[in-house]
Amino acid sequence: MPIASTQVHDIETSGNPHEWPTYREYRESLCSEEYQATEKMYSITDKQDSTHRVDILLNCRKYAWFARDNVTGLVHVCSNSCRLRWCPICSGGRSKYITNSVTDWIRKWKHPRFLTLTLKHSNSPLSHQIDTIYKHFRTLRKDKQFKQYVEGGIWFFQVKLSKRGDQWHPHIHCLIVGKYLPHDWISRKWLRITKTSNVVDIRAVTDPKRTAEYVARYCSRPAKLSQYPPELNVEIMRAMHGRRLCGTWGKAKGTSLSPPRYVPKEKYTRLGTWSTVMSLRTTIADARIILDCWNKQIPIPPGVTCQQIDDFIDDLQRFRNRSLF
Repeated sequence: MPIASTQVHDIETSGNPHEWPTYREYRESLCSEEYQATEKMYSITDKQDSTHRVDILLNCRKYAWFARDNVTGLVHVCSNSCRLRWCPICSGGRSKYITNSVTDWIRKWKHPRFLTLTLKHSNSPLSHQIDTIYKHFRTLRKDKQFKQYVEGGIWFFQVKLSKRGDQWHPHIHCLIVGKYLPHDWISRKWLRITKTSNVVDIRAVTDPKRTAEYVARYCSRPAKLSQYPPELNVEIMRAMHGRRLCGTWGKAKGTSLSPPRYVPKEKYTRLGTWSTVMSLRTTIADARIILDCWNKQIPIPPGVTCQQIDDFIDDLQRFRNRSLF
């Protein structure tokens, strides 16, 4: 049975299920510390805002099923997603998508570079510091001399505490292309713009995939919440609300940094729910094959499926419901 586009919000590939009874428990086990910190943060802000973000978070990946890519034959796990900005499960899916997109873009260029721009530490509120660095970065991109050196790029925001742990340290990472950009020049230019900071770092990109993986983490979660107490996580969340975490300009325009919200129903064919396949993996050959192909990321043989079992269960449930009236 084809997967309805309204049911699929994200595609996750490969992994070892470790015999977790539900897909949600499996995914949560991969980021347990971040998940607990996120749940605590949303619990606090729910009380302050009279919202229900924790309930939305707890329903993330609650429904999951295996599916075959009709083009490649590879097996994926499709699932519902909460799409909350700070959900560590959803951010993992976004990071994978952005990593692939950014890697493809980097490989188009001969001499891509990695530029990091920082502000001088201060006691200003985090929201003010973010406003400031975003403003200065826009000024830099509009600078005529900078445009002569840099023809385009992709930027990513990150925030963490200073080494002493008493001041915020917001900074912007950029993957850039164009002419050679001298360190002394960009350091002086950044100081003239910010009036306080000449601290920049620029280096050649030698490993496109590794660099893309590094910056993609910040497209979804600009800070690691498990490193901070709940009150600071709330401050981060408030300061980042409604702000862009990444973007493109110049010759990077058109590079996608947003995964599609829905998957075309023609692209995948259902093979069975997570619970069905997992519960039958020791007794039904097709269930074992589905799991094996998913773990090894190899094409699944034609005709292998457990969907007929789910269809039977659904038909039986509908029959029971009708019998109650």
